[in-house]
Amino acid sequence: DVGYCFGTGKGTHQNEEKAFSWYLRGAENDHVLSQSTIGVRYLRGIGTPKDIMKGIYWFNLAKENGDKDAEENLALIANIII
Repeated sequence: DVGYCFGTGKGTHQNEEKAFSWYLRGAENDHVLSQSTIGVRYLRGIGTPKDIMKGIYWFNLAKENGDKDAEENLALIANIII
């Protein structure tokens, strides 16, 4: 996974912006793990400006595609917001 390599610096120089770009490509092509990863990156502002609403959007999409971790992350966010 190219996003993982750029995100960790494994086999290349670490570059969070490039990692974000590659994960976003995967997320837009219905790769569920990439959708959750993009959600985390938006929430934390890793490789992109922080955007909680976009993070929630991607977690919701990942949840709809069967990602149980995304469902748990949404519950945690709800507990913080409420």
